[in-house]
Amino acid sequence: MWKNKYSMYMGIGSVIVNIILDYLFIVYFDLEIIGAAMATSISLSIGSFIGILPFLDKKLQLYFVKPKMNFKLLKNILLNGSSESLMNVSLSLIGIITNYVLLLNGGKITVAIFSAILYLDSIIMALVNAMYDSVMPLLSFNIGSKSINKNKILLKTMAFYGCIFSLLFIVNILFF
Repeated sequence: MWKNKYSMYMGIGSVIVNIILDYLFIVYFDLEIIGAAMATSISLSIGSFIGILPFLDKKLQLYFVKPKMNFKLLKNILLNGSSESLMNVSLSLIGIITNYVLLLNGGKITVAIFSAILYLDSIIMALVNAMYDSVMPLLSFNIGSKSINKNKILLKTMAFYGCIFSLLFIVNILFF
C-alpha cells in the first residue's frame, strides 16, 4: 500500500516542483520559454530520481542487481527495439521541423495552437484506443468460440462509434 502512496506523492510533488520552478524561471528570472523548459526538465529529473530510490533497497520484489551480460540477448533486444527507436527519432525530427516551419510562417501563437491541437489529438486517440482495447477480450472469446460473424458485427459497430466520436471532436475543434 505504501508503494501506491509513494508513487502518488512523487507524481504530485514533481508537478508542484514544476509549478514553483515555472514561476521562478519565467516570472522572477524572466527566462521565458527556456525557463519553462528548464523547470520541466528539473522537475522530471527530481521525480525520476525519487522514483528510483525504492528500487535501490532490496526490500521490494523488484530491485537492481549487477547485470549479467548475454550478448545474444542484447543483440535481439537491439534488433527488436530498433524499429520503435527509429520511429520515435523520426517523429521527433518531424516535430522539430514542423515547429520550425510554423514558427517561421506564423510565429509563437501558431506553434502554441498546433501544440494544443496535438494535445487534443492525444486525448482523442487515448479514448478511441481505450474503446477498442476494452473490446479485445470479447474479440478473443469470439475467435475461441469460432463466432467470426459476431466479431465482424462488433468491429463494424466499434468502427462506426469510433468515427462518430472522432467527428464530434473535429466539429468541436472547428467551432472552438
